[in-house]
Amino acid sequence: MSAANGVTSDLQSILELSRIDQEIFFLRKKQREFPGKISQLKGSLSVDKYGTSQLLTKMETLTTENSRLELELTEHKDGLRKSEDKLMQIKTNEEYDAVHSEISTRKSKITEVENRLLTLVSDMESMSGKIAEAKNSATDDEHKQLLEEITALETENSGLESQIQEKEAKRAEVSAKIGQKILAVYTRMYNSKKTGMHVGVVTDYSPACSICGCNLTSQKFLEVKRNDKVVSCETCGSILVWEEVPEDPALEAVKKKKKKSVVAVVADADEEKMADEGEDTPHETAEE
Repeated sequence: MSAANGVTSDLQSILELSRIDQEIFFLRKKQREFPGKISQLKGSLSVDKYGTSQLLTKMETLTTENSRLELELTEHKDGLRKSEDKLMQIKTNEEYDAVHSEISTRKSKITEVENRLLTLVSDMESMSGKIAEAKNSATDDEHKQLLEEITALETENSGLESQIQEKEAKRAEVSAKIGQKILAVYTRMYNSKKTGMHVGVVTDYSPACSICGCNLTSQKFLEVKRNDKVVSCETCGSILVWEEVPEDPALEAVKKKKKKSVVAVVADADEEKMADEGEDTPHETAEE
């Protein structure tokens, strides 16, 4: 293999390596971001927008009061029964009046508690209906969509590490094919950011650095296209690599236009060289 062919092969491998590193970078980025996204979605899922928790708290309050009043009602009924039993043992009018007043008070309290219990039962039935409605509402489309998103993210997140390991193995395989000199240049740039986004692609259809978008001069374009040495972008410093792109009829006009400009530059360079050497240029020959 010639030196030029070796460089060409290395540059193509560098391009492949950069793409693998970009994939690893974005996979690791997802790995960092997914737990936060999942947590945020679960937070949205737990938001009680239908007030279920508040309704349950109110229901608990009503139930507690109902239990208390039932106990109070039992006490008043027991007291009433005892007071009525006293009537059979009364010997004086004063005792009769006192017990009678006690019985009247007990009956009044019983009526009061029973009325309150009836109201409570009605309130509890109404609250049960509201809770059931709120729980049904919590399974609406928005809720289901959130659950689906959470499940999808959790599934994808669980597979990220294995994907990264596969990419790392492929990275080692590609790195082993690259010459040490060019690999050292790439590694130095990679270690600065670890994104892999420092190898710019140049094609017939896009004579510019794909990293920063800077258009190449015609001479720089030709240097990159020869693919026989490491050429760097003058703007961002990325390694520029030529890549053949399958012909696209829609872009042929662009390609031809770029080709003409390159040919013109080469012709001008040849004329300047001939003038420096004292030879007649094609234009001068035509005029004679």
